Amino acid sequence: EYVGRGCATSASPDMHADMAMTHDKVAIPADPYLGDPKGRIALIDRGKQPIQGELPAAGSGCSVSARVRRAQEAGARGVVVLQTSVGSPEAFSPDGDPAGVSIPVMMIDRKDGDALRTTLCPTLAGGRCAQSTQVMASMRDAPGEWGALRIVDVTEPATPREVGVFRTSNSTIFPPPDFSVFSPQRAVVAGNVAIVPWNSDGARAIDIGGLTPREVGSFVPPDVPDPLGVLPAKAYVVSVAIVSVPPTSARRAARQYVLVSDVNSGLYVLELGQAVSRPP
Repeated sequence: EYVGRGCATSASPDMHADMAMTHDKVAIPADPYLGDPKGRIALIDRGKQPIQGELPAAGSGCSVSARVRRAQEAGARGVVVLQTSVGSPEAFSPDGDPAGVSIPVMMIDRKDGDALRTTLCPTLAGGRCAQSTQVMASMRDAPGEWGALRIVDVTEPATPREVGVFRTSNSTIFPPPDFSVFSPQRAVVAGNVAIVPWNSDGARAIDIGGLTPREVGSFVPPDVPDPLGVLPAKAYVVSVAIVSVPPTSARRAARQYVLVSDVNSGLYVLELGQAVSRPP
């Protein structure tokens, strides 16, 4: 049963026009359901679609898990989230705190989601989907893995070639153990070592000087709840930077530090040891 975006009641941290110069939270009502999910599998859009009309902007509590709990309370047997992003049409792990979720939930790619939406809800009548066609489908798990750090030789720009691949052990586990994300972000390089932000696997130091990339160090921040209640209470390292501090009168040698940015818990400053910062 297609229900639309399906956001639960939430509180917006933004200022309201009638509350100028205040920071009071404004209650955002739940999105109206376009169908009754009781006893059925609820199809929920990740983002608002034109068929849903003038919905308010999503509040801070509009996570996938919050929407799943709402569908669960309405009697849904399971939830399929339709990916709606144009820039990233592939499905990924649902977000939010999984506490209280007892029904299965998964996300599917945008192309399949668009096809299902068009079939199940071609038009609206009285705020509900009309002229829908019944869909029979089946789903099965297939082995998969998260992304990887790939080393590419661009000596010949016209014919680049992959020379090495590195994955953390968690990025090869299927299915994932929880709502953690085990994929790499943009790396920075110091000498022959790449410092890679790896979401729930923290920051990884990878020696890329040899034929086979190998890990020489790591830092994983503690699991901390998201202050806005959207992401799971996991480490989420999304960016790193290397900062060089020149010598001073009290310290003859220059020092290098790694800045690690975690979405939930904040900024960490680590000293880059000589063992991982030596030149190639």
